Amino acid sequence: MSAPPASVSQSPQDVEVQKVIDRARRIASERYTSGPISDTQAIDGAGGAITLGGVCYRVSQPTGMDVAAVVAHVKRSIKTPMQELKEEEEFNLLPPEEQQVLMRDKARHYYQHKDTWLAAQLMEALISPEGVAFCFWVFCRKEQPTLALEEVRKHVSNANCAQLFVQLNVESAMSELGNLTGRSG
Repeated sequence: MSAPPASVSQSPQDVEVQKVIDRARRIASERYTSGPISDTQAIDGAGGAITLGGVCYRVSQPTGMDVAAVVAHVKRSIKTPMQELKEEEEFNLLPPEEQQVLMRDKARHYYQHKDTWLAAQLMEALISPEGVAFCFWVFCRKEQPTLALEEVRKHVSNANCAQLFVQLNVESAMSELGNLTGRSG
């Protein structure tokens, strides 16, 4: 389906939908040269491929549910500054009164800057080896249903997680559509 003639009035929602279809079609046509693709193929998102551990995996364009699963997973790994403070050995050696003062100051600062802090922590957790491995697994398991998270974890390290995150973002068309970071396309 191509855009209707200029003389036909379109709602703003129809215009946005057509932009998404056109963008998806452009991404798919850049990746595949087997001929024109249908609107259904464009919207479904013709994903790319990534080689990890010597195996080539097909990457699907993630749905909102996929992105929510990734965000929920990385959120579970984030500790608040108060939790981190409690785990510090030196903190636990302080008298209880000093611990309370430090904890109160840490909590005050955390709640004043919570949104900024949380966004930074989410991104840091997302680009960690565990975050990238989970993201890879979620984005690839539709095409490879037998893919195990443990298998992916074996091949994701500090040395390759940033590059793999960028590849996932590109191959899943997230960089073009802006879904992962909440940007508009």
